[in-house]
Amino acid sequence: MTFDIIAIAGPTASGKTDLSIAIANALDAEVVSADAFQVYCYMDIGTAKIPVKNRLNPLHHMIDICMPDKDFSVAEYKTLAEKCLNGVFRRNKKAIVVGGTPLYMTALLFDIEIPEEVKKDGLRESLLQEYRKDPSSIIKKLNEIDPDALDIIDLRNGRRLIRAIEIYMQAGVRYSDLYRRWKNRKPVYNSLNLWLYCEREELYRRIDLRVERMIQRGFVDEVKFLIENFNLGKTASQAIGYKEIADYLQGKISFENAVETIKRRTRNYAKRQISWFKNDNNFTAIDISGLSIEEAVEKILNRYLC
Repeated sequence: MTFDIIAIAGPTASGKTDLSIAIANALDAEVVSADAFQVYCYMDIGTAKIPVKNRLNPLHHMIDICMPDKDFSVAEYKTLAEKCLNGVFRRNKKAIVVGGTPLYMTALLFDIEIPEEVKKDGLRESLLQEYRKDPSSIIKKLNEIDPDALDIIDLRNGRRLIRAIEIYMQAGVRYSDLYRRWKNRKPVYNSLNLWLYCEREELYRRIDLRVERMIQRGFVDEVKFLIENFNLGKTASQAIGYKEIADYLQGKISFENAVETIKRRTRNYAKRQISWFKNDNNFTAIDISGLSIEEAVEKILNRYLC
């Protein structure tokens, strides 16, 4: 079967980037990033961007398009990435969509509504303070605006409860309505959607090695530069590793503690990525345990694209 898009998803350190480049070269395709943090300029080492000199062959899109002191939403990503895909198709090329941000990948490939965020300063902080004082008051507030959401959200998950209220107060859309639309989402493109996985022990070894290489490549200096030159926006500051190194530079934690925390948070994030794609029937799992990049490419090309 012929596909216009090959989507390559999966957990951090699973080899998505190298595999996407190899497949893009094999198919004379272009690459569209679906990573929430590679959109930011100067956040290079911590987000594992490919070097600028390597982004022309194959041609890469949706990298370094936003300054780190600016917020960048999934709605903005969807709009810009769709324009990139349209350009790829006009050039009669295939697109390789690659990334580990499940929400970005899903928003781009499927017909779902992404409500535009209407910023209300201090809203999240005020809701957080209210939740800390009395969690039941947040549940009551959500029940008043969207009672169906209480059947969907774990009532012990304060972050989700607050986010559901935020969505309604910022965009006027009920969380429960969005949830139903997401459950019944339809693909927008003729795409082959794959997610990579490997044995847990191997993945954790890759994650630890990746973090150690980040440090060797100058991650501490990268974070120091960002602290000295930017006030990181709400979105950029969520990137794993940057807060930990910033805390080390400010004397709040030891260097060893910072590195171990980055590894632990990355492993936890990888678990969430795996859970998302594992439970999404629109994605097919590809076991890459013990495979080289060349072997993984051959496996995918022979099974799905020949």
